[in-house]
Amino acid sequence: MDHNFLDIPSINDQSNQANQEIQVPYFFVGDGAYPLSNNIMKPFPGEKLTRKQLLFNQKLSRARAVVENAFGHTCQRWEIFYTPIKTLPKTVIKIIKGACILHNIIIDKEGSEPLTLSSEDEYMFRENALYRETDVADDDVSGKEIRDSLVEYFSKK
Repeated sequence: MDHNFLDIPSINDQSNQANQEIQVPYFFVGDGAYPLSNNIMKPFPGEKLTRKQLLFNQKLSRARAVVENAFGHTCQRWEIFYTPIKTLPKTVIKIIKGACILHNIIIDKEGSEPLTLSSEDEYMFRENALYRETDVADDDVSGKEIRDSLVEYFSKK
């Protein structure tokens, strides 16, 4: 992430931000296993949170649920995503992009009928989520500022 290997547009490159109330960079939705940074948002840790922090955590949790659901559907279609992909990062990127393109083609041809996860798949995702819920130190200052901006934005909506 630090070297922009994924070519994520910077805040200055985001033309659609001109009409928005706040300007934040594109970011990934993470959990406590990841450090907070300008490209990874994670929930506030702990139990003694303000109302605004709780609201932010709820919104982030909903976004994470959508992502995990989509990833579950992707894993159902392409089992390669159930395990670590042991190849070069540039090849992994091609595999992921290919799966996304194929997914969109399938949706165009067959519609967006929801897939259901098997109980084994649901168990795997729950176990992984429990394993990941550990807070790491090393949160980035700019990540905290961006998260605070999002907290204020969500509290006004």
